[in-house]
Amino acid sequence: MELRRFYVRPEDIEGDVITVSGNEYRHMTGVLRFKVGYQAIVCDNTGIDYWAIVEHIDKSAATLRIIERKKNNAELPYTLRLCCGLIKGEKLEIEVQKAVEIGVHQIQPFISRYTAEQDVRQDRLERIVLEACKQCGRAVLPRVMPIARFEDIFESNARYYMAYEKEDKHLLRDVVAKPHSQETVALVIGSEGGFSPEEVQMALSAGATTFSLGKRILRAETAAIVALGTFSALTEEL
Repeated sequence: MELRRFYVRPEDIEGDVITVSGNEYRHMTGVLRFKVGYQAIVCDNTGIDYWAIVEHIDKSAATLRIIERKKNNAELPYTLRLCCGLIKGEKLEIEVQKAVEIGVHQIQPFISRYTAEQDVRQDRLERIVLEACKQCGRAVLPRVMPIARFEDIFESNARYYMAYEKEDKHLLRDVVAKPHSQETVALVIGSEGGFSPEEVQMALSAGATTFSLGKRILRAETAAIVALGTFSALTEEL
């Protein structure tokens, strides 16, 4: 049987005992029909995979005993953030799903001058993040941040790269510097309408580096996937 992955809070683990409750408990027992004796991998957002066996199931929680602890090696050694202009729901969901699979740790939706959408179902995106993490074997759940205005996404302790459709000198590979551990790197991808000249100047003034994704016009969600995949391939080590 395939080992399933579940997520709990650090306080749900005491010694060698794990308590699975809430939505993860309902998925474990109601959907997957787990029984006593089944094994699973449990994660608590610390980067550790807990290999465990179900010892008890009641009406509100399941109790598992840890068999082995293993460091999860699926995480990038630096913090990768996707700053994404709001796009229509299904397209944004695809963008978020693939971002998680590629290794993003933080997802920052934003509203800029040319974004047509103004709202997002954060609970829906968080469910997509959870399922994507399970699929790709990650031990840390990426954070979906509240919607921000474009001018508020920049901060001094992160390195920013922004995809800009009028950049005609540099591809991403030309401007990437390998991040050091503990560094935060943010890739900024606009909505379908792109960025205004004023927004580009604002980003440059904040220290962002612009790059091109090539000669073809990409959909916003495709641009995010291409940029993140390229960045990960250029900076990740096996």
